[in-house]
Amino acid sequence: MNHEPSFESRTYAEPSWAPSTPTVSGLTQRNNGHLPHSNSHYAQAQGLWKVLSAKDKAHLIANLSAPLSQVRKDIRDKILVMFHKVDQGYGSRLEAAVNKLLPKEQQPKYTLEYFGLHGRGL
Repeated sequence: MNHEPSFESRTYAEPSWAPSTPTVSGLTQRNNGHLPHSNSHYAQAQGLWKVLSAKDKAHLIANLSAPLSQVRKDIRDKILVMFHKVDQGYGSRLEAAVNKLLPKEQQPKYTLEYFGLHGRGL
């Protein structure tokens, strides 16, 4: 799960590796990021979290926390903010589980929730 951030611009060693830029013609429309329905970006994850049993939630937290504890801190914090946006309990439980797996010197003194960062981005 050690993925490099996808929010940085990239240069490609071979120009043929770069994403294509197709030409579009005809009638087009931009939705400016607004979906034509009421779902948020987190609706599917919220729905899944709500239907999981307590046992399944514990398994999911355990399965996510180990690899997430190996990710660079700046990326890990951004990922944890997204889980807090899905559900406060989900984000808090995952953050606590990840923090327990970190070496003592890397464990934060305060949580993202304490600073109110769970609802905003980093």
